[in-house]
Amino acid sequence: MVNFDLKKYLVENKVTTNSKMVNEAEKKPTIKILKDLYYFDKLGSLGAKDDVDEKYHRGASLVFPEGKTVEDDTDYDDSEYEMITSSERLRDGIDYKIM
Repeated sequence: MVNFDLKKYLVENKVTTNSKMVNEAEKKPTIKILKDLYYFDKLGSLGAKDDVDEKYHRGASLVFPEGKTVEDDTDYDDSEYEMITSSERLRDGIDYKIM
């Protein structure tokens, strides 16, 4: 006879209400990039090419490609999440989406 612990199985496989609540509490916000985002040296800021005058496109570096996801990493000094959300040029829902 095999010893099967149903309670342990349900918790480990996140089937119980309690395990679902724990996972939601631990989940950090994530951003999905909706447009290619560049760093413009001449402006010293992050933005999408279609939002910036063409004279600033030269020397722009692709930092976040469209479709990339970025988790909340604000615990670190060089936070990509904070760089995106604190930018005055970028707009939630147009350039990125918080999920």
